[in-house]
Amino acid sequence: MLAYRWTFVIKYGQMEEALELNKSTPFNTDYAKCRIYTPGMSPSLFVFELDVEDEESMSRYFDEFNATPEAEPFWEKWNALVERHVSTERWNLTEFE
Repeated sequence: MLAYRWTFVIKYGQMEEALELNKSTPFNTDYAKCRIYTPGMSPSLFVFELDVEDEESMSRYFDEFNATPEAEPFWEKWNALVERHVSTERWNLTEFE
């Protein structure tokens, strides 16, 4: 299993709007689980995590999302909230039963 994490700096005063936009957009699927991390101390970092079985599932996820009617308005709003992209990470994920 893989965990992809994208870290962004959100524009000052826009964190709540960034969180609400992501919470209101249908991201989870039967093969991909999404999480959002927001800081307790830093006012601007936003982490989006996507857990998938393999790289093909990650590509499939974005292909399918970007084909939905929600994608274009989401990306327009998201890009207006983001100051900059900080990093993209891919982690090998081991879950305990």
